[in-house]
Amino acid sequence: MRKSLSVLKAWRRLCAGALIRNRMEKAFAHLAEKTTGAVCFAKGSDKVISRRFLRIGMMAAGLITGIAFAGAALPAKAREILPQQNPYSAFLVPTQLTFFEGRFFLTDCYHDRVLIAREAGTPPRQWQVMDAAFDDPHAVAFDGQIYLVVDTEHNSVVTYRRRGEVFEELQRIGGVGTRPHYVVWQDGIFYVWSSMTGEMYLFARDELPGSFQIHLQEVKALPNLLGSYVRSFLIEDDRIYLPCVNLKCICAVDKESFALKEVYPVPDEVAGIVQIVKIEDMYYITVSTDSLGDHAKACFIRTPSLAALSDPQTGYEVITGQVGGVPYYLTSIGNSWYGPVPRGDGRSTILRFDVFMHKIFNVKEYTF
Repeated sequence: MRKSLSVLKAWRRLCAGALIRNRMEKAFAHLAEKTTGAVCFAKGSDKVISRRFLRIGMMAAGLITGIAFAGAALPAKAREILPQQNPYSAFLVPTQLTFFEGRFFLTDCYHDRVLIAREAGTPPRQWQVMDAAFDDPHAVAFDGQIYLVVDTEHNSVVTYRRRGEVFEELQRIGGVGTRPHYVVWQDGIFYVWSSMTGEMYLFARDELPGSFQIHLQEVKALPNLLGSYVRSFLIEDDRIYLPCVNLKCICAVDKESFALKEVYPVPDEVAGIVQIVKIEDMYYITVSTDSLGDHAKACFIRTPSLAALSDPQTGYEVITGQVGGVPYYLTSIGNSWYGPVPRGDGRSTILRFDVFMHKIFNVKEYTF
């Protein structure tokens, strides 16, 4: 089943490439007519096949958002998702593991679903399916009542609430940039990042008593990143750090104004940054590829200073061997850090480790 689904994914990527080329031509035509609005798509977390077409197409057409009605809530399906077992014996490119209300949530990205289990080491077939109405979901956040799932290839976010073991879909909001990847809930706001348009979508709860609805409050943009691939962000104090793959740098912006404050160059060897997290007084960075997109160069590094990264000799420490793999997104759960590790042999690992005074210990791997 996994093989057939992989073939389907490959076919969809080829279709995406054809779609991009078609829309590129339309983009240039629109540019000549001084109009905008072209839409481009690319498949997968680390796909190179369509990225060049995407950048050119967006620049030509002046693309700002993914679809015409950005941030508009689509009609709710008013449906309940009853508990059901996961049918797959392995995960397929899991991207994030989080923990809310006594449950682990795993985004099984290429299986187009979010899974739930009580224990991180639960075998794949024993996980429950929260929902499978997505296309490459990457991340989940929770505000204490509402769950928000980033539905990447639908350029959307989907919200839910839990009633016992049943999840109820609340809203499906489209037009969230182009291929949104990551979400963080902080200070009453869902921060959702559009990976290809340099935009941060801020969603807030409606103020009506008892409301479980959210609305788009604001869109903040960094024009420098339009058409560049940014998978995630780190909010630290009054700044947001954005690792940009093809520009080989980390951009620091003001959290409120989104004004660019600093640019930290990144060496070619670790340019394909997925995520930055702060553990104690050091930055831990997961890297998917080098600047050429070579997955064999994936690594896990840490540095005391982002400014030091520009020196590949002394600017960072490679810790891949200490933790046993390269996670995609990392999440702090209790006193430990968790992250799924997609592997090239078709298997996946859920990784857990602790850090104290820079020492990495209690490393645990669950491989399926």
